[in-house]
Amino acid sequence: MATGMIGSIGEFSADQSDDFQDYLERFEQFCLANDIGESDNAAKKKKKAVFLSGIGASTYKLLKTLMAPDKPNDKSLKDITKALKEHLSPAPVVIGERFKFYQRRQGQGESIGDYMRELKRLIETCEFEKVTDPRAEALRDFFVIGLNDKHTQQRLLRDRAVTLESALELAISNELAKSHVDTMAGGNEHKDQSDRTVHSVSRDVRRRTCFRCGGMHDPNTCKFKDKLCFGCGKAGHVRRLCHQEKKADLHKTEERSGKYKGKKHKDKYSKHAYYVDESEGSSEEEQPNAIGHVEVVGSVGGRKPPPITANLRVNGIDMRFDVDTGAAASLIPAHMFRQLESSTVLSPSDIVLKSVTGDKINVLGVAKVTVEHKEQSCDGLMLNVCEIDGPALMGRDWLAHVKLDWASIFQVSQNQDPDAQAVRGLVSEFSEVFS
Repeated sequence: MATGMIGSIGEFSADQSDDFQDYLERFEQFCLANDIGESDNAAKKKKKAVFLSGIGASTYKLLKTLMAPDKPNDKSLKDITKALKEHLSPAPVVIGERFKFYQRRQGQGESIGDYMRELKRLIETCEFEKVTDPRAEALRDFFVIGLNDKHTQQRLLRDRAVTLESALELAISNELAKSHVDTMAGGNEHKDQSDRTVHSVSRDVRRRTCFRCGGMHDPNTCKFKDKLCFGCGKAGHVRRLCHQEKKADLHKTEERSGKYKGKKHKDKYSKHAYYVDESEGSSEEEQPNAIGHVEVVGSVGGRKPPPITANLRVNGIDMRFDVDTGAAASLIPAHMFRQLESSTVLSPSDIVLKSVTGDKINVLGVAKVTVEHKEQSCDGLMLNVCEIDGPALMGRDWLAHVKLDWASIFQVSQNQDPDAQAVRGLVSEFSEVFS
């Protein structure tokens, strides 16, 4: 601002996340301190000139773009500030702001004072003071927040004019539409068709079903085209669809039924794991976020190795995770997440997870958590909460931040091996022989 005036407010910088509403309030105080009013046209022009000369080059350039083809000097100060405010500080969607307020929980290590200040900041945009029918608005808010259908919930959270009636109408319409689609899909499966139609459908299924992974896409574009099979070691398919693996399983079945004589091995380490992939793209064929259910069915020597696990402290709660370097994202089953509900905010998630067969995995949301391990503490790690059976997974996203003591982990795994324990016992008992 010009010299000789009382105080200074400086230039407005959107790049530094300055709040434009705060800037306008400070500008009004600056004008009041320097007797810059709007008593007549001359005073109004002076006030506008002071504002335009003080907002800075980048903000003035933005203003010219917003006001084009008109020039800022040809508009009133009220029109100028309105255009900038609508662009820099758009009015929030009230129900969306209340969603964030209702979901806020005290974070791990957050002081009571900081927690209360954050609640006061969030409540400023909730407009509770404008409520004329508290009962109807409370019903609307908690109806939307509690919806299981995340697609419907997200649509309602973006609606500035949503009411209890409109929210209920949209939710019922979507529920009925989904029910009709499911009914028609089920009816089509049992509908009688001519031989020509059957053959046509069969050809189409063969064309779309990938023999490499079982997904619905062209095998020539499959991401497993050049990947090695964990069963036979050859490239071009996953273990689940490996023909040699199926032959080996058939041989084991016949052996157990008595057709082949051989020693039976007790499976002590049968374990379920999840393959998590976050590849780019959003089409069905690319399967953007795939979770494939993988079951360990055999290993060298007839016994399967135990899983590699890591004991982590998540938001102050001790939890065990299976370490999976093949998983792009870390996730936790819903029943385990209940231990964290009191200290964690579960936010809506746009992530789409699908199994390798194309089945959609229900993602309940994503939580930002603090993970501690040994002497390490990592804040803000993302944890996907899913409706799945099986263990929690520590994926590559966490492994990039949390450094594990691999030597100690493998030593523990070795110590759990029953054969290794038996050998150590014999060596200890007959030390004179092995010395």
